Amino acid sequence: MRELKLPVRIQHHVEDSDIVLTLKNYYRRKDSPVRLAESSGIPIEVLRSNTVSQIKGALSRVYGVASPDSTESALQEAREGSTGSGSSGVRWISHPRTPTSAGSSMSWSSSTR
Repeated sequence: MRELKLPVRIQHHVEDSDIVLTLKNYYRRKDSPVRLAESSGIPIEVLRSNTVSQIKGALSRVYGVASPDSTESALQEAREGSTGSGSSGVRWISHPRTPTSAGSSMSWSSSTR
């Protein structure tokens, strides 16, 4: 996230976040962090895969910043796929622009909070 220069950080509780990033299969299963986010009105971004480029793309959309180069993103996803560097779970973040936990989940929040 340093590349995008965004003020986000990992949170340990959905309640402390402003947005949840989750993988498609976790969203479909409605795991407890997803249910909690939905019931709390916290926006949810669904990712196709748990790769750096998918996370960067979601954060770029949330913050309204230029998306990373798609060629570079594709190469990064290919590298991650070959090394297995992705981890599973749900991620949630907080950032200063929004109105407003379980398992191997991670969360992010604004570093300006």
